[in-house]
Amino acid sequence: MVFPTSMELPSEPLLPWLVLGFLVVVFVLRLARSKGRSGELRVRSTIRRRLNGKTYSSLHDLTLPTLDGTTQIDHVIVSQFGVFVIETKNSSASNDSIPVHEPFLEKHF
Repeated sequence: MVFPTSMELPSEPLLPWLVLGFLVVVFVLRLARSKGRSGELRVRSTIRRRLNGKTYSSLHDLTLPTLDGTTQIDHVIVSQFGVFVIETKNSSASNDSIPVHEPFLEKHF
């Protein structure tokens, strides 16, 4: 096995590739965030249109302190019928293909 005696620099400049990689990562992260935000705005609009404002009060995009930091809640609806917490997921999958998970862990503050 032969080891090189010195490190050779790449013949092409590396900086443009690093910048391009960074921009791709930023684009993908922003795309995912905007897709989630779009779903939250659609749910907020549906709540406003479909639920009577005299019977239901709604809060959106809440950040609450926890013992280990914070937690974010997409929607809370309060009415005489109870308090409803809604976590929005924006997916192109049909409802039939979304797996059913165990109930959320309840935290009482």
